[in-house]
Amino acid sequence: MAEAYVAGGAESWDKAAESQTRTSAWSFAHRVMFRFVFSYLMLYILPFPFGSFPGSVWQFSAYDKLWRALVPWFGKHILHLRNAITIFPNGSGDTTFNYVQLLIFVLLAAVGTIIWTALDRKRSEYRTLHEWLRIYVRYMLAFTMLAYGFDKVIKLQFADPGLGRLAEPLGNYSPFALLWTFMGSSTAYTHFGGWGEVIGAVLLFWRRTTTLGALILCGVLANVVALNFFYDVPVKIFSASLLLMAMFLVVPEAKRLIDIFVLNRGAGPENQKSPFHGRRILLARAVVKTAVIVLVAYSLFTFVTSAYASRRHIARPPLYGLYQVESFTQNGQPVALNDARWRRIIFEYKSEMSVMSMDDTISYYGTKYDAAKKSVTLTAEDGTTPDGVLTYSQPDAEHLELRGNFKNQPVVIEMRRVDASKFMLVSRGFHWINEHPYYQ
Repeated sequence: MAEAYVAGGAESWDKAAESQTRTSAWSFAHRVMFRFVFSYLMLYILPFPFGSFPGSVWQFSAYDKLWRALVPWFGKHILHLRNAITIFPNGSGDTTFNYVQLLIFVLLAAVGTIIWTALDRKRSEYRTLHEWLRIYVRYMLAFTMLAYGFDKVIKLQFADPGLGRLAEPLGNYSPFALLWTFMGSSTAYTHFGGWGEVIGAVLLFWRRTTTLGALILCGVLANVVALNFFYDVPVKIFSASLLLMAMFLVVPEAKRLIDIFVLNRGAGPENQKSPFHGRRILLARAVVKTAVIVLVAYSLFTFVTSAYASRRHIARPPLYGLYQVESFTQNGQPVALNDARWRRIIFEYKSEMSVMSMDDTISYYGTKYDAAKKSVTLTAEDGTTPDGVLTYSQPDAEHLELRGNFKNQPVVIEMRRVDASKFMLVSRGFHWINEHPYYQ
């Protein structure tokens, strides 16, 4: 009898809470804020999901062209920028183009909010539209974080430190390069960060687990944003936007979370109102959701397999390795040990040779190998002027000799291979027990 009373009371409480949620009006400030957030997020997220999956029919190139025309015009005629915007979105996410576009998003969202408020004054709440927006943000954030997460899980974003990084003095590193080397030097930590992003993203696909997934992503993304800002990584705008999207998904549950974690009191169950009603609509929803998840899985499978294939087919040069220059002879005379004298030579990529001088500056030369002649043609950094042709020979497994003409001067360069696996950064490894701190 008591159990029936408790069950009946809980059911009555649920119905009362649901009825109150459906009928209570939003405040004016709440409605205005929602209109702005809705307008801004739609501007920022579009054209997702078009063009986001392999084989997408609509690539929305016209949408991209619109912004490539509007942003430079706005910078020149409205902001009166001193320099014209000529650099479009590229590997850096923090270009002038990106900041000006972000400003345009904010202004358009503000104008849209004013017009929307004037035309829709009688509307008391936007709960259904809010649910649709949450669905859109959930899937965009999930897709993006899955891509970033698997980038780390298969170690594409943070590769192991290469020969050039291991040989370069730490003081020469940019903060960006230092962070990438720090992350890449620990496969376990990179996987840890990647799986955090993947787990948080997967949880966003279901309404019941959205809050948990968003909370996980808030923690993960807060760390990512801090690293991007403090190490000057040019993804500040995008990573901060992803963090704000995760926070947007958490905000509706803020009161319940505060009740539990701060005020130490119970919170009722979440009212998971769905914008979908009716048997046919629910069936269509299930079909569409399944199709989206399959597309995401297919996209990630394509990405992972192509990434593994590209890693397997990385072509190494015939002389791959890091070499210490033991002697450098030019015109039959030893080159003096001055700042310009070559100290180390790095053959890491098939089309490039790196030279570290005595003053730690690094020069890069294009390379073209002729296996039959055992020669390598060096090209200057401008990519057009041949600097010379050098033949190579290896007296033994540990030594290499280059001989020929370099910048119209006969040279002989004798080198000794350096075992890069013995660098402390990659050889120290993990230790459960440290009787004394090992700080070298």
